[in-house]
Amino acid sequence: TVTVSGPSATVAFPDCCAKFVAVTVSGADKVTALGKCTLTPSVLLHLKSPDASNAQLWIDRDSASTQKSMLAFRKQGAARWSLGTDLADAGSNDFFIQDEVAGATRLFVNASGQMGIGTTSPTAGTKLDVDGAGTVLIRSASQFEIDTSNSGYVSLKANGLEVMRLKP
Repeated sequence: TVTVSGPSATVAFPDCCAKFVAVTVSGADKVTALGKCTLTPSVLLHLKSPDASNAQLWIDRDSASTQKSMLAFRKQGAARWSLGTDLADAGSNDFFIQDEVAGATRLFVNASGQMGIGTTSPTAGTKLDVDGAGTVLIRSASQFEIDTSNSGYVSLKANGLEVMRLKP
Protein backbone atom coordinates (compact mmCIF):
# COMPACT_ATOMS: atom_id res chain seq x y z
CA THR A 1 0.00 0.00 0.00
CA VAL A 2 1.25 3.43 -0.95
CA THR A 3 -0.19 6.50 0.75
CA VAL A 4 0.12 9.87 -0.94
CA SER A 5 -0.45 13.08 0.98
CA GLY A 6 -0.58 16.56 -0.45
CA PRO A 7 -1.91 17.85 -3.76
CA SER A 8 0.29 15.68 -6.00
CA ALA A 9 3.04 13.08 -5.94
CA THR A 10 5.01 10.75 -8.16
CA VAL A 11 5.62 7.22 -6.98
CA ALA A 12 8.21 5.03 -8.73
CA PHE A 13 8.55 1.26 -8.57
CA PRO A 14 11.48 -0.69 -10.04
CA ASP A 15 10.36 -3.19 -12.67
CA CYS A 16 11.94 -6.40 -13.95
CA CYS A 17 14.49 -4.68 -16.21
CA ALA A 18 15.88 -2.31 -13.52
CA LYS A 19 13.97 0.60 -15.02
CA PHE A 20 11.05 2.31 -13.38
CA VAL A 21 7.31 2.36 -13.61
CA ALA A 22 6.18 5.79 -12.41
CA VAL A 23 2.68 6.77 -11.37
CA THR A 24 1.78 10.45 -10.98
CA VAL A 25 -1.22 11.19 -8.76
CA SER A 26 -2.90 14.55 -8.35
CA GLY A 27 -6.14 15.95 -7.04
CA ALA A 28 -8.73 13.51 -5.69
CA ASP A 29 -6.52 10.40 -5.87
CA LYS A 30 -6.65 10.31 -9.67
CA VAL A 31 -3.80 8.81 -11.65
CA THR A 32 -2.85 11.49 -14.17
CA ALA A 33 0.15 9.80 -15.77
CA LEU A 34 1.70 6.34 -16.00
CA GLY A 35 5.24 5.98 -17.25
CA LYS A 36 7.44 3.02 -18.17
CA CYS A 37 11.21 3.63 -18.05
CA THR A 38 10.68 7.28 -17.17
CA LEU A 39 10.35 9.02 -13.82
CA THR A 40 8.59 12.01 -15.40
CA PRO A 41 5.65 10.77 -17.49
CA SER A 42 4.26 13.72 -19.45
CA VAL A 43 1.02 12.19 -20.78
CA LEU A 44 -1.55 9.67 -19.56
CA LEU A 45 0.59 6.75 -20.82
CA HIS A 46 4.26 7.47 -21.49
CA LEU A 47 6.39 4.57 -22.72
CA LYS A 48 10.09 5.27 -23.11
CA SER A 49 12.51 2.83 -24.67
CA PRO A 50 15.95 2.46 -23.11
CA ASP A 51 17.44 1.67 -26.53
CA ALA A 52 16.55 1.98 -30.22
CA SER A 53 15.86 -1.72 -30.71
CA ASN A 54 13.00 -1.89 -28.22
CA ALA A 55 10.62 0.95 -29.17
CA GLN A 56 7.53 -1.22 -29.58
CA LEU A 57 4.04 -1.53 -28.15
CA TRP A 58 2.45 -4.97 -28.40
CA ILE A 59 -1.17 -5.98 -28.17
CA ASP A 60 -0.95 -9.75 -27.80
CA ARG A 61 -4.09 -11.90 -27.59
CA ASP A 62 -3.28 -15.02 -25.57
CA SER A 63 -6.40 -17.03 -26.41
CA ALA A 64 -6.92 -20.04 -28.65
CA SER A 65 -10.63 -19.30 -29.14
CA THR A 66 -10.62 -15.50 -29.57
CA GLN A 67 -8.38 -14.24 -32.36
CA LYS A 68 -9.28 -10.55 -32.75
CA SER A 69 -6.94 -7.92 -31.30
CA MET A 70 -7.65 -4.22 -31.57
CA LEU A 71 -6.97 -0.76 -30.26
CA ALA A 72 -10.16 1.24 -29.63
CA PHE A 73 -10.54 5.01 -29.47
CA ARG A 74 -13.40 6.25 -27.30
CA LYS A 75 -14.86 9.61 -26.28
CA GLN A 76 -16.68 9.89 -22.95
CA GLY A 77 -17.15 6.12 -22.90
CA ALA A 78 -18.59 5.88 -26.42
CA ALA A 79 -16.73 3.98 -29.13
CA ARG A 80 -15.45 6.13 -32.02
CA TRP A 81 -12.77 4.31 -34.05
CA SER A 82 -10.82 1.09 -33.77
CA LEU A 83 -7.99 -0.56 -35.62
CA GLY A 84 -6.82 -4.09 -35.33
CA THR A 85 -6.34 -7.50 -36.80
CA ASP A 86 -8.70 -10.40 -37.57
CA LEU A 87 -11.91 -8.39 -38.07
CA ALA A 88 -14.18 -11.47 -38.23
CA ASP A 89 -12.46 -13.16 -35.25
CA ALA A 90 -11.83 -16.20 -37.45
CA GLY A 91 -8.06 -16.61 -37.22
CA SER A 92 -7.27 -14.61 -40.38
CA ASN A 93 -4.28 -12.33 -40.82
CA ASP A 94 -6.05 -9.13 -41.86
CA PHE A 95 -5.90 -5.50 -40.74
CA PHE A 96 -8.79 -3.07 -40.39
CA ILE A 97 -9.80 0.46 -39.45
CA GLN A 98 -13.37 0.55 -38.18
CA ASP A 99 -15.73 3.53 -37.80
CA GLU A 100 -17.52 2.42 -34.64
CA VAL A 101 -20.12 5.23 -34.78
CA ALA A 102 -21.32 4.19 -38.26
CA GLY A 103 -20.57 0.49 -37.69
CA ALA A 104 -18.59 0.41 -40.93
CA THR A 105 -15.15 -0.86 -41.88
CA ARG A 106 -13.46 2.06 -43.63
CA LEU A 107 -10.19 0.33 -44.59
CA PHE A 108 -9.41 -3.39 -44.81
CA VAL A 109 -6.25 -5.24 -45.87
CA ASN A 110 -6.52 -9.02 -46.26
CA ALA A 111 -3.79 -11.62 -45.75
CA SER A 112 -2.84 -11.42 -49.45
CA GLY A 113 -2.17 -7.68 -49.21
CA GLN A 114 -5.30 -6.64 -51.10
CA MET A 115 -6.76 -3.38 -49.77
CA GLY A 116 -10.42 -2.53 -49.63
CA ILE A 117 -11.79 0.94 -49.00
CA GLY A 118 -15.50 0.63 -48.24
CA THR A 119 -15.34 -3.16 -48.59
CA THR A 120 -13.99 -6.07 -46.56
CA SER A 121 -13.92 -8.28 -49.66
CA PRO A 122 -11.53 -6.75 -52.20
CA THR A 123 -12.14 -8.11 -55.70
CA ALA A 124 -9.89 -11.06 -56.52
CA GLY A 125 -6.83 -10.07 -58.53
CA THR A 126 -6.88 -6.41 -57.46
CA LYS A 127 -4.51 -4.60 -55.14
CA LEU A 128 -6.96 -1.79 -54.34
CA ASP A 129 -10.77 -2.02 -54.37
CA VAL A 130 -12.68 1.20 -53.64
CA ASP A 131 -16.40 0.56 -53.13
CA GLY A 132 -19.24 2.94 -52.37
CA ALA A 133 -21.14 5.91 -53.69
CA GLY A 134 -19.31 9.13 -54.39
CA THR A 135 -16.28 10.26 -56.31
CA VAL A 136 -12.79 8.83 -56.13
CA LEU A 137 -10.43 11.76 -56.53
CA ILE A 138 -6.71 11.43 -57.12
CA ARG A 139 -4.78 14.70 -56.92
CA SER A 140 -1.24 15.32 -57.96
CA ALA A 141 0.68 18.56 -57.99
CA SER A 142 3.06 17.31 -60.64
CA GLN A 143 2.30 14.00 -62.36
CA PHE A 144 -0.02 11.02 -62.08
CA GLU A 145 0.92 7.76 -63.77
CA ILE A 146 -0.80 4.47 -64.42
CA ASP A 147 1.79 1.86 -65.29
CA THR A 148 0.35 -0.74 -67.64
CA SER A 149 3.57 -2.52 -68.48
CA ASN A 150 2.10 -5.87 -67.38
CA SER A 151 -1.28 -5.68 -69.15
CA GLY A 152 -0.65 -3.17 -71.91
CA TYR A 153 -3.82 -1.06 -71.52
CA VAL A 154 -6.02 0.97 -69.18
CA SER A 155 -9.72 0.14 -69.19
CA LEU A 156 -12.53 2.47 -68.07
CA LYS A 157 -15.77 0.73 -67.12
CA ALA A 158 -19.25 2.05 -66.28
CA ASN A 159 -21.78 -0.32 -64.71
CA GLY A 160 -19.46 -3.23 -65.47
CA LEU A 161 -19.22 -2.43 -69.20
CA GLU A 162 -15.99 -1.25 -70.79
CA VAL A 163 -16.58 2.20 -72.32
CA MET A 164 -13.00 3.11 -73.12
CA ARG A 165 -9.64 1.39 -73.47
CA LEU A 166 -6.36 3.27 -73.71
CA LYS A 167 -3.28 1.65 -75.23
CA PRO A 168 0.17 3.19 -75.41
